[in-house]
Amino acid sequence: MLAGNVVAICMSGIICTVYSLIFPHNFEWSKLKEIPMIEQDGSADLAESGEDSEEGLLGALRFTVIYGTILTGVLIILWPLLALPA
Repeated sequence: MLAGNVVAICMSGIICTVYSLIFPHNFEWSKLKEIPMIEQDGSADLAESGEDSEEGLLGALRFTVIYGTILTGVLIILWPLLALPA
């Protein structure tokens, strides 16, 4: 069961990567700023504080890579190892 899940996770990542390399989408990210805000909420404060700047995006990427790697290691390696004695 673990092998099947790992293969499914890895193959979906490979398929998505290959598909996006074969059929690239040139999305204009500036169009996202043209969407009007209906009401003032927390996301508007983030947009005004510069979280969409290069430094903010690099910080978000770093956070995602670090915690994503840790969670992947726990779910794919540590959790199955702890289940072996059972």
